[in-house]
Amino acid sequence: MKKTQNTWGRKALSLILTAVMVLTLLPFTAVPAQAATGELIMGGTTVVSDLSVNGSGTGWTWTASTNTLSLTSAYTGGYISIQNSDEGTVNLVYSGNVTVTGLTSSPALYCRGILTVSGSGGTLSIINDGSGYNNGNYGIDARNGLNITGGNISVSVHAVASSCAIRSVNGDVVMTGGSLTINAEGSFVSGIRIGTAECGVSFSGSSTVNITAASGYGIQCPTSSPYGFVSVGSNASVTVTANGTGTYSAMDGNVSITGGSLTASAPSATNVISRDLAVSGGTVSVGTVGGTTTHTGGTLNGVTAGGLGGQSVTVPSGETRTDDVFGNSDTPATGYAPANGTPADNTLDIYGTVTDEGGAVGAAANCPTIWGWGDATGIVTGNTVTVHSGGRVESNVDGGYSSGAFNAENNTVVIEGPTSRAILASL
Repeated sequence: MKKTQNTWGRKALSLILTAVMVLTLLPFTAVPAQAATGELIMGGTTVVSDLSVNGSGTGWTWTASTNTLSLTSAYTGGYISIQNSDEGTVNLVYSGNVTVTGLTSSPALYCRGILTVSGSGGTLSIINDGSGYNNGNYGIDARNGLNITGGNISVSVHAVASSCAIRSVNGDVVMTGGSLTINAEGSFVSGIRIGTAECGVSFSGSSTVNITAASGYGIQCPTSSPYGFVSVGSNASVTVTANGTGTYSAMDGNVSITGGSLTASAPSATNVISRDLAVSGGTVSVGTVGGTTTHTGGTLNGVTAGGLGGQSVTVPSGETRTDDVFGNSDTPATGYAPANGTPADNTLDIYGTVTDEGGAVGAAANCPTIWGWGDATGIVTGNTVTVHSGGRVESNVDGGYSSGAFNAENNTVVIEGPTSRAILASL
């Protein structure tokens, strides 16, 4: 009896091992991505009523297993509306030259959830010409976030008011590669708009970005604290131009630069950057900053952080600088001055304007200078200022009006053209 029990035990074990071996030889099937829910609309027509099912048409294919909408140059279906869930992610992949055109009352490309865009072999052109429509005219409206990972993308919007080229209400706009060109035309039309104060815009990797807004913000963030963010890092190259007036700055949020390059301008606005600017790396060229400027690394307007000696700075024609160019400032407005130190052996070429913002020249609280004033001690020596033809100087050169802490020695000022106000400090 004992022998029989042992025999059956060995047979059972053998059967189990055989079953395990058979299972391991079966082909493995990967778990598919969570299927999207909702529908796909093109040009006002529902072309996929259930996003968990595949679909296709002229120039487009919907692959349900990967939640991917593929577009080719044959696409002529008009505006695209992806009505998926708020938390769902949809991948849009294009190939060749693809154009998506919106209506005056509908975004050219809408995604209720999170939209990821990439492509190759041409340009994805998003166009919405709603010049007669007053509100809500968008190029890309990715409600819960937009990720651009590659490709060449052009977004062009023409509207009357309260519109933008790219909008995200509840998520970030993140770009890690590719090229993005935005042209926002019409009154009060912004390039990129973020709807939630905790969210923002991030450019990194090898991204190349060029944003032009005719009369709105280049990048618009919420007006409530913490005001949203704009960050530039890695090897990203970002240019933002806002041609509006008053409060319509190039970048309306807290801006952080850790690498790459940023050039921002708003010739007719009060500030180029509305809030704070922090530069810890990269190359940055901006005008007036409405908040606090922190410069701990990289180059800001031609000045390298951490040193006041041997710098070479140019104030271009048509640009006005309203803060110390070199030296110490108690309340820097635009960050042209690295705080604390001895400005020595620097070169400054003025083709534009260095001004005191309308304050009385010589009054410490209102009078930015070229070499700086403040409570730090030091000798301002060996510096050369050239006011080129057409350049203007409306503030003192050597400072010392606050506490007399700076002592100017052996500096040279060359005036090639007339200036609107005499340089008051003795040399």
